[in-house]
Amino acid sequence: MSATLNSIRLAFEAGVPIVAGGDAGLTHFPQGSCTEEAASYVELIGMTPQQALQTLTINPARLLGIADEVGTIDAGKRADLLVLASDPLQDVTVIQRPESRVLIMQAGVAVDRVSSLRATVAKG
Repeated sequence: MSATLNSIRLAFEAGVPIVAGGDAGLTHFPQGSCTEEAASYVELIGMTPQQALQTLTINPARLLGIADEVGTIDAGKRADLLVLASDPLQDVTVIQRPESRVLIMQAGVAVDRVSSLRATVAKG
């Protein structure tokens, strides 16, 4: 295990909230790979899929002090959502697969109906 992963594992085991992504582009997790990073946490750090998903959602919201606006699906919060064709709590790697994306919403507005467009194209 790399020193980076070991540090993340030790922090996680100590109860430190982990946030995926960032501008540093660490050796094990290059910049722009936060979905891979979160999925790796299940395999390499020992997180549950839910804990790994929280590194992309509520943990960064808390860190930035905006958890009352984003980070969870609750009434009154900004609805930035990624709707998937399968349950990421069963297989967290689904977040990495574009073909699994059904709908992307930003502030409650559908900005991309990914799978429905694919289905329309596939039918001809």
